[in-house]
Amino acid sequence: MNTQYDAKIRAWIASHKEEMIEDLFALCRIPSVRGEAEKNAPFGKACAEALNAAAALFEKNGFPVRVEAKRGYALARLERGDKTIGLYGHSDVVPAGDGWIKTRPFEPCCIDGVAFGRGVGDNKAGVIQSLYAMRMIKELDLPVTSTVQAFIGSNEESGMQDVTAFAKYEKMPEINLAPDSSYPCSVGEKGILRVWTKSRTPLTDILDFNGGDASNIVLDYVTVRLVKKQALKEEIATLIADRNEFSLTEEKDALLLVSRGVSKHAAHPEDSVNAALIAFRLLAEAKALNGSDRDQMKKAAKAIGCHYGAGLGLAHEDPAFGKLTAACGMVRVEDAFLKINMDIRYGNTFAPNAVEDTLHKSWDALGFDIVELNNRPGFRLEDDNPVPPVLCALYKELTGVDKGPQLLSGGTYSRALKNSFSIGFRAHDPESTVEKPALPAGHGAAHQRDECMVLDQFFQSLRVVTHFVLGCDEILSK
Repeated sequence: MNTQYDAKIRAWIASHKEEMIEDLFALCRIPSVRGEAEKNAPFGKACAEALNAAAALFEKNGFPVRVEAKRGYALARLERGDKTIGLYGHSDVVPAGDGWIKTRPFEPCCIDGVAFGRGVGDNKAGVIQSLYAMRMIKELDLPVTSTVQAFIGSNEESGMQDVTAFAKYEKMPEINLAPDSSYPCSVGEKGILRVWTKSRTPLTDILDFNGGDASNIVLDYVTVRLVKKQALKEEIATLIADRNEFSLTEEKDALLLVSRGVSKHAAHPEDSVNAALIAFRLLAEAKALNGSDRDQMKKAAKAIGCHYGAGLGLAHEDPAFGKLTAACGMVRVEDAFLKINMDIRYGNTFAPNAVEDTLHKSWDALGFDIVELNNRPGFRLEDDNPVPPVLCALYKELTGVDKGPQLLSGGTYSRALKNSFSIGFRAHDPESTVEKPALPAGHGAAHQRDECMVLDQFFQSLRVVTHFVLGCDEILSK
């Protein structure tokens, strides 16, 4: 680390904090959850609005911007040399959900040094850090001889078609950094398989079973409509007595059972409580429920009942990536047939086709058909790559935290790129006295209610990102 440059970087950040927060919150006010495709808005109007708003910020600050509206991404460039360092952020977010405590999802705010709102971290923070790192390089005339290119995407959370198109149609930068994970950097990611299954047997007494808005969030709220039978009403009332996670009310033509769990990112389902699972298990016990329905509830509970896929024959531990995870993100009833969506993440030693074969056999044995499947294999970079040692050394010097490269359970843009390293959008700041507030389970983290970020860590991350660009530029100049 060059201490002279670092002093300039720190002073510049200190004088631009309010501006950064304003720009971050402006993006976070846009509810950029994927919607129906429209002209020049392949992932919905709100995602296109956020993409254009982010692009406008780069343009306002003097960076030429090209918006590929039909492909859902934009590129902003700081032209310096023939080689390029890419920075990648996304302006789309996961669904907000209900039950926020600190603020409404798209009304970002700052409370005691902590920002709250959907996207304040994942990943509108990454977009803003890319912008301000480029601004510092330009305004402080930092000695970066490579061109720096910012990619702003609008489909990271629901398919990554944006970055897939980028990799197909654009020139690939020599080094890529994606501030959308954790520090100091990643060198590999698990494979991600998402699947919809549908029962072959129609439900009878269960009129509707609905929960979840995205594959990559463990669902924490489910509504179940049941036939209005006195015996069933009395039995369920008995089964849920003294269980705060359930409530039962009576509608004009049905019983309404509500199940509440604890959400988490699907990549890390440990300590979550899946609202569908506890509802499946409850209804499997209800003897007043139609026997076929009860049997389906039992089979569904088996399928999604283990965070590590044991109910589907998927239990597997990779020597490097650790255990396979299996999370249920959505449940529906369609024309009386139960449909279940799952997000499965697996290491490199479990072949992608073997994961698919196992799934087909397991769901078939449970009486379900796979009706939609998307499988994106993971990756791991070579051990002799020169970039990770530089990033890890810089992070230790800047923060005092000594960590090696990471392997990720989450999926980032890096899986579609070459020589790409996911990094953080928040960094340890040893000088900060602000701490993340205590919140109920299921609140505070990415993909949860009350998503939040300590702003000191956000500013520290910008400092780190800028030094990372300097470090990568040195590698490319050798």
